[in-house]
Amino acid sequence: MVDFFLLSEEQVFGEQKLDIFNKYPVSSSPTDYAKIIGTYVTNDENSEELADWWLQKDPNKIFCTIVNSKEKQKVCVRRSMNGYGIRPAVKYSDIKPFTKEMIHIDDDNVFEVEFGEYPQRYVSSETQTMLDTLYMMGSLESAGDNKYKYNGSYVTKNTLNSRWIISKPITWIVDKNADIALSKYILDGGKKSYDQVISFLKNDFSKVTISQDHIIQFAKIKRYNELKRKKAEIEAELKELDKEIMTLRRKK
Repeated sequence: MVDFFLLSEEQVFGEQKLDIFNKYPVSSSPTDYAKIIGTYVTNDENSEELADWWLQKDPNKIFCTIVNSKEKQKVCVRRSMNGYGIRPAVKYSDIKPFTKEMIHIDDDNVFEVEFGEYPQRYVSSETQTMLDTLYMMGSLESAGDNKYKYNGSYVTKNTLNSRWIISKPITWIVDKNADIALSKYILDGGKKSYDQVISFLKNDFSKVTISQDHIIQFAKIKRYNELKRKKAEIEAELKELDKEIMTLRRKK
């Protein structure tokens, strides 16, 4: 399976700074879904909605760190806060076989791909009316956990404002040299502590993001790689045995 994680301070601000941040700003915008579940929003000078997002905790430090998107700097978190956004990262090599075609290319090292789906945006007003009607009639196909299928996509009804949210492909910014893909947008939030954020990435996020077909394919690729490794080991062992046998024959 795929392991999702948070970027470290060094990868955003330090000596290990990713090439991503030479092409893209450190700041990021939250999706409608991220805002609904508690991500706090600020506006920059161009009225663009931005949000702070979690960074990986340094084990040598007491406090956690976030990216202050408005001021584009790191800030220490001295108490639990649920208003910070979650911007997942993943090893690019883990998802590369399943990524859709590149959306936009900056250069050979930094580019965008699509992988997985997640609830992200409000539907249009027309679709909202249609979904409300179908929902009242009981005509929507349930996908479990307050999710429904509609026109080939998954939609979720938000219980706070009755708005429908549609799941869309996740856009990832890829740093090929670092083998890291970072979500272009803040996808989630509302977690009360760093531990909850990590638990969410390890457990809940992948269940929603990765389809059953991808899970099956991941298992096949893992098995293929295991067999390929064993094959290489057997071939290497046979090669050594051949040498030993040839040596024994020469002695005779």
